[in-house]
Amino acid sequence: MRLVIIFILTVILTSLGLVNLYSIHQGYSNQFYMQIFAFFLGVLILIFMRFINLKRFMWLAPFAYIVGLITLILIPLGMGKEAFGATRWISLGGFQFQPSEFAKISLILALATLLTKKGNPLLKYFYSILTFGIYGLLVYWQPHLGTSLVLGMIFISMVYFSNLPLKYLVVLSVIFLLVMPFGWFMLEDFQKARLLVFINPGLDPGGLGYNIMQSLITVGSGGFTGKGFMQGTQARLGFLPVPWSDFAFASLMEQGGFMLGLFIIFSFMIIFGLTLSLISASLTPQGVLLIAGVLGMWGFETLINIGMNMGIAPVVGIPLPFISYGGSAMIKNYLALGLLITACSKKENRGLWFNSKM
Repeated sequence: MRLVIIFILTVILTSLGLVNLYSIHQGYSNQFYMQIFAFFLGVLILIFMRFINLKRFMWLAPFAYIVGLITLILIPLGMGKEAFGATRWISLGGFQFQPSEFAKISLILALATLLTKKGNPLLKYFYSILTFGIYGLLVYWQPHLGTSLVLGMIFISMVYFSNLPLKYLVVLSVIFLLVMPFGWFMLEDFQKARLLVFINPGLDPGGLGYNIMQSLITVGSGGFTGKGFMQGTQARLGFLPVPWSDFAFASLMEQGGFMLGLFIIFSFMIIFGLTLSLISASLTPQGVLLIAGVLGMWGFETLINIGMNMGIAPVVGIPLPFISYGGSAMIKNYLALGLLITACSKKENRGLWFNSKM
């Protein structure tokens, strides 16, 4: 039952994203149809995954990681397509996809395999750090700091639920705290500027601070009940940047007001609570880690994106799960939901769409 509720809520959130696209473009658009296509493709993959036994599915982990690694390497080698000042997409046969979105799923699969292997625990965690670090650096160099942070949260979530001995947890925490200050010097100048403008948008109100200020104006203009469907002037007239993606939450709040924003946040809280409770329903250590990885990914993306829209988090280009426009992100999110179903499935019930006990 828990998986059914999660699925229903994700469909509702996806529908809100489609409503937002329709409103912004004042009708049907290419973006709208592409998002519909990505949604149905994601659901088809989700249904297919329900019929796969977890043990067999995990055989794909090394292959998925290698494919993800190859696609991430191809981007700096000249196959990447530049947009919005970054090179993150690959075009194939008229379609383009974002490898870093699918890298999140392949990282979850790879870490679930490595962290459950028997043997020397130090080597196990060393290889896990290396596996995460390779992906993290390749994504960071695109440059895409936001997705690098998401990959980091996936790693932290899965390590936490991997029964890491306390002494190793302390060592990793100390290393993280020692290395963290040096992270500032690894940032590009524009990334440093974003963080400074987040602290004080008035430093660059016509440039980097513009996004934050317009988002706050858009959220505030919606009031308690909103301006109404297709009446969002801030988004529709172009004042709000990328209202279909990074600032889709603000765009929806302008139309539906505080009440719609509260509904969206409450829906995500239910999804996260139910996802956390699924850990007890998983029959294997690998299943537990798959759920932990998905929870860390969804939770961090939601927290940062809504924080961006409310002016309480820096703008780092992280989409809001199921709502923000993006075919790669949409398919990735339903792949993640498929991982939850696979992680909780019982072999004797794998022919059913959902296990009613969940």
